[in-house]
Amino acid sequence: MPRDSIEPCVAPYTVANGRDPARFHAGHPEELRPLWGKEVGRLFDYWSDICQGSRFPSRIDIDPLDIAKLLPYVFLGDIDPAGPEYTYRLAGEEIVAVFNRYNGQKGLAGVKLGDSLPPDKAEMIRNRWRPLVENRAAIYMRGLVYSTLDSFALGERLILPLSNSGDLVDGFLGLTACHWHKKDSPAHRDDLDIYYIDPATFSQ
Repeated sequence: MPRDSIEPCVAPYTVANGRDPARFHAGHPEELRPLWGKEVGRLFDYWSDICQGSRFPSRIDIDPLDIAKLLPYVFLGDIDPAGPEYTYRLAGEEIVAVFNRYNGQKGLAGVKLGDSLPPDKAEMIRNRWRPLVENRAAIYMRGLVYSTLDSFALGERLILPLSNSGDLVDGFLGLTACHWHKKDSPAHRDDLDIYYIDPATFSQ
């Protein structure tokens, strides 16, 4: 599917005293599906299946056995909408390995987003994720998903809303699938496309 067939949109939030290098788009599941890798497609379909009509699932609705093959790439957490702030409950070994490599974090249970990244990076990520809480949107990212001093990872990230009440978004289920490259690799790129998926399209 040509990239320009997806309607671009203005970034819903910007970081104070800086510009977010990502490109922002409105997205629809069926338009995005041809872009998705198998892991992203499987998690989205699983999450859609456990939605109760227009009500979002809660974390207790998630059965790890149902997504066993995806678990190394999955992360799960809570949201304090007042921040918003995002606190990880668990993360698969592939996710933990990245944070261990990036900042020495050996586990993510109970770790807040703001404690796991440098302040400017955490602020940018919070702003990118705000539509998850404020618009009840799912978020799909494609491009540069990790960067360290000597390497970078290209891939995909999916973040899905969870709710204990079925409506107010107070949790998240996510997945990151990527491939690592050395900084001097000819594959090097630093672009990222972010798609916000309106909840009205989830069941279409």
